[in-house]
Amino acid sequence: MGIRFSEQHTIPVGALTPDAAIEAALRGWPGLAEDKNITVRCGVMTNDDMYSTDTSTGERTYVAKDRLVWLVRFGDALSASAGNPNLPPQRGLNVVLDAVSGEYLFAYSGSVGV
Repeated sequence: MGIRFSEQHTIPVGALTPDAAIEAALRGWPGLAEDKNITVRCGVMTNDDMYSTDTSTGERTYVAKDRLVWLVRFGDALSASAGNPNLPPQRGLNVVLDAVSGEYLFAYSGSVGV
């Protein structure tokens, strides 16, 4: 995946608190509420693989391009390996939220960007 994450070591003014980011992630993934291995980091993320294309101009609009996000990692979550049912499940689910609004952007498994 073309995911890049650069952690911010101070929470910007106007951003959600870490606890609010976890709550927002759990609204979309309520089954993970029992996960005891949750980490949350604020930073700037780019995902080169997620975009829409304007059919008239060909211009790409990225879901996350140098976007301030919360990266909420549920470290004990197990998820199926993408594309190959013969591979074992991957440990860890990363939920990416807009840092200010808490809007769900995307989620991915594994350790990329963490």
